[in-house]
Amino acid sequence: MSIDVSAETIIDRPRAEVAAYVVDPANEPSWIGGIVESQQITPGPIARGSRVRRVAKFLGRRIEYAPEVTEFVLDERLSMRTDKPFPMIIEYAFSEEVGGTRVRTRLRGGGSGFFRIAGPLLARAVRRNIEADLRRLRALLEAPDSPQAR
Repeated sequence: MSIDVSAETIIDRPRAEVAAYVVDPANEPSWIGGIVESQQITPGPIARGSRVRRVAKFLGRRIEYAPEVTEFVLDERLSMRTDKPFPMIIEYAFSEEVGGTRVRTRLRGGGSGFFRIAGPLLARAVRRNIEADLRRLRALLEAPDSPQAR
């Protein structure tokens, strides 16, 4: 795959709380930059085979896609795959650390045409976005009025 970027941070909250917040599609617009809508489109709790409809704005374009959960281990990891806007795998991992929970986000993807040619530039933009997402997530969950602090 032409893009393989990851970033991580430590959030001063219990792993179960951080993981529950991250894997809930309804929370995505609050911490993932560019996501303007997100909702689970399959019934039941998040599990292998679940699909999430996302509407994003990226590089000035509106993109709608529906990744499918390919792996889910409660409070440990979530992996999703989609073919739009290009083939990609989105992974979130959670581990207990001194000082809280380590959250790691990884995006692997590639494609043809524009996405293959723009791979190196796109990878830098994606890395900056993922790092900003994790800073936003940490600030949100560590805030005294955090949704998880209640």
